[in-house]
Amino acid sequence: AQKRIAVVVNSARWLGLFEQASQQHRACMLSQSSQGAMHAFTAVPSGQAAMLPASFINAIQLRLRLHLSLLSGIATCVCGAPVDPYGDHLLSCGHLLCHRTPGHDLIMNIVGRMAKRAGHVVSYDCRRPRPISRTYSPNYCPDITLLHGSETGSHVLVDVTVPSVVKQSAMPAAACMARAVSSAAEAGKRHSYGAVAPHVVLPFVVEHAGALGKDADKFFHAIVKKVRNELNASEEAESSWSSRGFSNFYYQRISVANLKGLGHFFLVAEALLRSAGNVPFGS
Repeated sequence: AQKRIAVVVNSARWLGLFEQASQQHRACMLSQSSQGAMHAFTAVPSGQAAMLPASFINAIQLRLRLHLSLLSGIATCVCGAPVDPYGDHLLSCGHLLCHRTPGHDLIMNIVGRMAKRAGHVVSYDCRRPRPISRTYSPNYCPDITLLHGSETGSHVLVDVTVPSVVKQSAMPAAACMARAVSSAAEAGKRHSYGAVAPHVVLPFVVEHAGALGKDADKFFHAIVKKVRNELNASEEAESSWSSRGFSNFYYQRISVANLKGLGHFFLVAEALLRSAGNVPFGS
């Protein structure tokens, strides 16, 4: 009886605090509560999970919704908009989106590795001449193509995207519905590709706060099932007590890649903004 009462009381307290939080804070909490979203913080330090100290501090501050130390003293973005101390504006500013490519590519490489483990033939179309993929994707170039990877034997066009859950246009939906941002991103990718039948578009969405989109999550679990949640020899050599099994191993890899990418982005953004605004480093 005491345990049941304790659960009710603690749940009520959590819900009360959740309701008092800002919309952006709630959006982050909902995303971070998804399976695998916080696995980076269970990683044993290694070559695969290595992160610059500044990036690690940045990752902790992002996840706890604290002011980002990197942005101290910076008041204005290159676009002229005010810079908030949480980095919310920077994550969705169109003038800085190109600097998120390295983080995107880290996740893309992990998705390709997972797909190969499941026996897919992987083509990195983003690194090949555009005419090669134009025949089956007239409007857009996929990051990865799984050749004849669909159930009907057609190609699967994989497009990785890492949207921000704290962008103003996502509020208030992201603050009350888990994966609202990733669902919108999936719909946006399908609209961008247009009619590609008989091929299939697979938007692999990883929200900046960690949650996998529904399509990405479905694809992830299909691969886990196909490999029986077992690691091969090379993966076993890279694993630790915190990443036993295929699902834990790759949840951790995706989570680490996401945070490393965000760390790189904010380091670059900081340098650009300080240079543009004549703000000294360390201010």
